[in-house]
Amino acid sequence: MQTLVPLGREAVNAWRSLSPQARVAAWTAARQGAAPPDAGLGLVCAGYGRTMARRLTVLLVVVPIVAIVAIALLEFALTLAHASQAELEAVTILLVIGYVGGAVALRLRRSRYRQLHSCGLLAVEAARTGAPDRAPAGLVNPYQSEFTVPYGLHQAAPAGPAAPAGPAAPAGPAAEPVEIRARIGAAIGSFASLVLLCAIVWLGAVFYASAGYLAFEVLFIILGCLVTASTGLLVFPMVRVLRQRAVARFTPAGWELPSSRMAGSWAEVREIRVRAPGGRVVPIGSPGIRLVALVVADPQPHLDRTGRVTRRLAGRTLRKFGTPVVILAHPRRTMGVVELVDLLRRYTAAPVNWG
Repeated sequence: MQTLVPLGREAVNAWRSLSPQARVAAWTAARQGAAPPDAGLGLVCAGYGRTMARRLTVLLVVVPIVAIVAIALLEFALTLAHASQAELEAVTILLVIGYVGGAVALRLRRSRYRQLHSCGLLAVEAARTGAPDRAPAGLVNPYQSEFTVPYGLHQAAPAGPAAPAGPAAPAGPAAEPVEIRARIGAAIGSFASLVLLCAIVWLGAVFYASAGYLAFEVLFIILGCLVTASTGLLVFPMVRVLRQRAVARFTPAGWELPSSRMAGSWAEVREIRVRAPGGRVVPIGSPGIRLVALVVADPQPHLDRTGRVTRRLAGRTLRKFGTPVVILAHPRRTMGVVELVDLLRRYTAAPVNWG
């Protein structure tokens, strides 16, 4: 499936050939963390988002080198012009602030393209599970004719039978008890890398402060605050994962999320919603992260069973997904989203909503 995603110039040309309506639909789906309305459009979004994110990543690597060289040359020129120390420091601080602002703007823009890539892949994953295209009225023909057929998505992964209109039995063989456990190796590695980066940045700030380089001291302090904040946001999830490795348990009688102390029966599950992480800023590695939400008839009893911190987090999840019951799907952390959706279909006939 990944080989069908256009890359490079092919992806850029495919995106430019989209109609304005298709581009608006793609960016709207990306902001919401939902799959685009058509799998063919999803392929174009995935390819274009990945291509542009890679280009911005290269730019982010080059920009610091250019900024350091520019600051050094400007300070050398000001020294030759016999500028005062105060003038040198003022110009350097302005350049550093400009660099930090530009780098943040580039990272935010890259996060948008990563989100577009992620949501495009979500449409491809939906097609792998047999979900039908859901392009809105007036947009069906452009999507179908321009993208689905040329990139051969449905030839590579034929769509499954349409979902039944009325109640139906769960798909697949008789379900047995299953426990999904967190794979903490990758999570610990990422967290350790952030801690090491945080230590290096703060050591750099101390070094430049002792050496008297005010501009670089300010730069490293700003970077240190950003990296420290990013590391701190991961402490609570890491503690939860280390304390409770079981992410979810499924039995024919019902489901359970041990870390949040939520549990219920399959009869109260009304819908399965699959989303990518939404928002403006996308976490590193998010193109593979999926949030699978079980929409229950009455979420309040499940919220009442959780602790205070978990209840606040679950409240945000409830406002976003309409349910506090959310399972993280990722091939390196828990389980791939296609495998998880297929597993859930063995226990419940609730419809799957990809956006």
